[in-house]
Amino acid sequence: MKHIALVSAVLAATGTALTAGSMPGSSLGLVDGNADNVVTIEEYVTGVGQLFGPLDANGNGRIEWSEAEVTMTRGVFDGADTNGDGVISRSEFDAELRKEFRFADKDGDGILD
Repeated sequence: MKHIALVSAVLAATGTALTAGSMPGSSLGLVDGNADNVVTIEEYVTGVGQLFGPLDANGNGRIEWSEAEVTMTRGVFDGADTNGDGVISRSEFDAELRKEFRFADKDGDGILD
């Protein structure tokens, strides 16, 4: 299985919601929704996206720096906050996951295996 750069801080703490790092290949199976030993971008976003809720400790639908600072660096947080409003929305979180998936998909075949 490929190692992927992603949400490692959130995975380690709950690895980034959005930090560069690697997800151990064996952990990739946790997001393999149909258990076919490959992970598509949709499986990845759905599976890893489940971390959004625990990160959004106050339940307001956004991840604020005070909620994220134990799992990611300020630079990672600011990079995911693409509109610069000081919070990471669900759409920004999912966009970051899609970006990380594409980065991890070294052969560009649309799957992590």
